[in-house]
Amino acid sequence: MIKSLLILIEHVEQCHAVLTKMYNSLKVPAELNRTLPAVIPPQSSSAREISFTDIEEGVVLLTIDDACARLGIVRATLFNLRQEGKITTVKKGRAVRFRENDVENMRNWYSIPKGKV
Repeated sequence: MIKSLLILIEHVEQCHAVLTKMYNSLKVPAELNRTLPAVIPPQSSSAREISFTDIEEGVVLLTIDDACARLGIVRATLFNLRQEGKITTVKKGRAVRFRENDVENMRNWYSIPKGKV
């Protein structure tokens, strides 16, 4: 029973990774791209990470400090967003990076005044 559940969880995670990759590769018109988040908020509280090898060529990656500066938040807040799965991280070895597009879209998304959408 436990083995079956673990296999099911693995398949769900693989499906989630494929769907997220498809969503993030969609071509969105420029005027919408400024208002839509680049990531789909996950249904679970687990962190979302992708491998450096899954990144398309030409994608700009930001360090933790660069992402914090652009979002105007401290490292602890960024780590909380990461832990909650609200922003996807890119892992290259032990280094953690954030896609520039995800950070900018998050900044735009969370800067929209409530009730104005």
